[in-house]
Amino acid sequence: GELQDLARRIVWVALAAKPDALLTFDSNLPLPDAVAKPVGPAVIWGERKINGATDEKVRNDLELLPGLIDEIDDYIAAGVIGNEQANAADLTILSNLWLLRSIADLRPLIDSRPAGRKTVEVFGEAPGDIPEGAIDAAWLTAVNAAHGAAVSQ
Repeated sequence: GELQDLARRIVWVALAAKPDALLTFDSNLPLPDAVAKPVGPAVIWGERKINGATDEKVRNDLELLPGLIDEIDDYIAAGVIGNEQANAADLTILSNLWLLRSIADLRPLIDSRPAGRKTVEVFGEAPGDIPEGAIDAAWLTAVNAAHGAAVSQ
């Protein structure tokens, strides 16, 4: 649950910075891009409200993300997830990393880890493409600092 909520909040904040990226995601809504593009910012605004995706919360989420990926890597190492046959835990956990991989700013952090490689193996490429610069550079510095602290432990 924690990872799912975190992923939603981070993605909606990234989409607020790069709203045109919303069109890179497949949707079940039968809307042409000419209609979806102008309503996208309102959808993003609403989803940020619904998911509590405030800047402060997302900064905190980004600091937690490396530790959560560490836990997923530990689950893979222990054989809880990441086995030849995907189980419900694989689908639940890795689908959230799959969504986060839509954010170009986070792909290096995710893809460099066993969890990221397993995510690509199970789900393939990210479901959308939110270009670099969607996450504030200062926030990424905090992520990298948290990741460096986790690696040095």
